[in-house]
Amino acid sequence: MTRKSTPPAKEITSTMRQQQLSFLPLQVLLHFNGYYTFLWLALNIVIFFYKANKLFYTVAALRWETSMLFLTYLIDFTRIKMATRGNKTENALPLIWSCGLSVAVAVAYSFFLNLQTYV
Repeated sequence: MTRKSTPPAKEITSTMRQQQLSFLPLQVLLHFNGYYTFLWLALNIVIFFYKANKLFYTVAALRWETSMLFLTYLIDFTRIKMATRGNKTENALPLIWSCGLSVAVAVAYSFFLNLQTYV
């Protein structure tokens, strides 16, 4: 009867590290960030309806800020989906694109915090 040799513990832990490269806390943050982004869009739509009815808002400014709102949501949704795909497939390219889109989203959020017509 032949006995199989078992690999040393060091080899087992190194193969286990190679098997899982996706990061669970990142996935949890991305999941809840999707909900936050949708809630942010819905609340901003309500705020824009209030601003359009109660405050003097030029049509051009309202169109510009509304288009910026939906463009920001679209970019942020794309960023979250690309980061999720990169994390789940353990591929670096979607994560890099997601980091690049994060810069655009940060600029758009700073616009909505500081540079709106009525903040």
